[in-house]
Amino acid sequence: MPGSKTFFGKYHSKEYINERRHLRGLLGYYIKYIPMSWGVRLGLSSGILTRYGVELTPNVFDATFRMCCEGGYGTFLSSYMVDYEKPFIMLDIGANQGLFSLLAAQNTKCQQVIAFEPVATTFQLLEQNIELNLATSRIKAVQAAVSDHAGQARIFLSKTHSGGASLSQSTVHSSDKTEEIETVSAQQLNEMITDDVDVVIKLNAEGHEETVVKELIKTNFFPQVQAIFYERDVRWTDPNMLKNLLEEQGFKSFKRVGKEPRLDVLASREADEA
Repeated sequence: MPGSKTFFGKYHSKEYINERRHLRGLLGYYIKYIPMSWGVRLGLSSGILTRYGVELTPNVFDATFRMCCEGGYGTFLSSYMVDYEKPFIMLDIGANQGLFSLLAAQNTKCQQVIAFEPVATTFQLLEQNIELNLATSRIKAVQAAVSDHAGQARIFLSKTHSGGASLSQSTVHSSDKTEEIETVSAQQLNEMITDDVDVVIKLNAEGHEETVVKELIKTNFFPQVQAIFYERDVRWTDPNMLKNLLEEQGFKSFKRVGKEPRLDVLASREADEA
């Protein structure tokens, strides 16, 4: 039959099969978590328990929230934070709704978490989640982005992915919707960290990573930074740029998690074991 090969080929293609799997997964997610969100609104529960063991305020139609609920970030960073063995302070730059801030705060060695989230609606969720998990004494939430100047900036937002907010318009998530936010630089960061303990940083800045790292290097406490966990996306950044920059500052190990074009990197001052 004319065209039948093309017709059947379409519906048996790898792309179509993957799309069907994605839609089934999305449907299953909504069937499970929308009733849970109603339960929270009705006062039947305080929050939604995620795969990571922390509770979050319902935000069901947000992609970041879904990743938190379903364990989409894997266990590499969560295990690193929970198992860190020396006293430390965590800087969560791009904290979003607070998953990794909350996980770090569970570690008894964590002296403080400073969570930076500039977008107003996301920051509100962050504060709610800190209170929900009884972590107000361990986590300081700061409604600002880390950048190369203190003042204001415009951030580009994503309609369905709070984690896609970016100061860089070149990211794939960027849209025409923007919001004016506060920014802090090295001087303000120096005022926040005065203790002589290890510092661990989680950095999610959606294309603004180079600017943030260069500003962190200017701080008085940067020699205390033992590890930086950052996102690397070759679609909007040079894959070797941050690695070269951190190697110049004494970082020796760069463990990669995930697949191109978007993966995560744990940069550490400790060399890999032979």
